[in-house]
Amino acid sequence: MTQDARQIAAVTFNYKTPDLIQQAVKWFKRLYPRNPLMIIDDGSRDGSTETALDLAGDYPATEAVILDQNIGQGRCFHFATQVMGYRGYRYVFFFDSDIVFRAGGFLEVLLEWMVQDRLYAIGWHHPCDRGNPIVCTAFALLDLDQYNQLPPYTHGPNPSVPNMEAALRRGMGIQIVDIDGWAYHITSGTSGSLPRQYFSAPGGDSTREPWDQCGPGQVDVNALIDQYKKIEEQGVTVSSHLRFLTVKQDG
Repeated sequence: MTQDARQIAAVTFNYKTPDLIQQAVKWFKRLYPRNPLMIIDDGSRDGSTETALDLAGDYPATEAVILDQNIGQGRCFHFATQVMGYRGYRYVFFFDSDIVFRAGGFLEVLLEWMVQDRLYAIGWHHPCDRGNPIVCTAFALLDLDQYNQLPPYTHGPNPSVPNMEAALRRGMGIQIVDIDGWAYHITSGTSGSLPRQYFSAPGGDSTREPWDQCGPGQVDVNALIDQYKKIEEQGVTVSSHLRFLTVKQDG
């Protein structure tokens, strides 16, 4: 049965990439105009911040979350998972600003496979991820019910790696797909040699591993989440599609 892609909320990330974010959002919204999209500007403080604001005003069901400091992609995506879960979404699709979309239909297909095989994550595998079947943030669909049982995305060059490795240890399903028919990743290109295949680890670990939730700089991500919820609860005073959040240091 074909899944309804409107069950999915989308998130993309901008840090000083105005041209890329403009193209990525434009093409995604042409393909999926009704899906909610959050554009997180991670303290760019350049022209790309204005681009994110303009995009939020130009497209339906699109909002810009503007951070006053840079906190890193992993923390931004963890923030987004909690906000979208708070809004009642179970599935979140992440894409990088340097993704070029070629054709639609991928959200429906990814969701169908995810539901059918009870997967945690499905998407593209970056070749540099140490040979492990890890879905990277460039093009990924996640099940938030399972995400919240795992260490969150973290600060670092590969923010999904600790999360995905923990999922494999616990026997959660991760599926790698060849996205070449749907999209192209400008920075590294996509890997056409990767087959569609299903990965899961035997056994599973019921212990929740310790992790540094804030990472270097001790950014209080929970404070950002609380700020967002407070704005939602009190009503928006500036615009229905803009959120300006202040980054706080933990402790």
